[in-house]
Amino acid sequence: MAAGLLQAASVAILLLSSERKPTTQKALALAGELGMRPLVAQCHFHLGKLFRKTDQLEQAREDLTTATTTYREMDMRSWMD
Repeated sequence: MAAGLLQAASVAILLLSSERKPTTQKALALAGELGMRPLVAQCHFHLGKLFRKTDQLEQAREDLTTATTTYREMDMRSWMD
């Protein structure tokens, strides 16, 4: 089981390196299914940056707010830098 989670986490991290929203959204779904809150927050942060680049400011704000809130809830403020 641990090997499966490690593999899934590796796949999700690789997906995060993408500059494509659909790929990052797949990573978000996978991280959510696995209950990996830090990765979920990172996906939201990455999506927020991608939406900001394409001037989808409301969606960017939503994802960045979700990321920030999740980081704070987990006391992971350093990830927001």
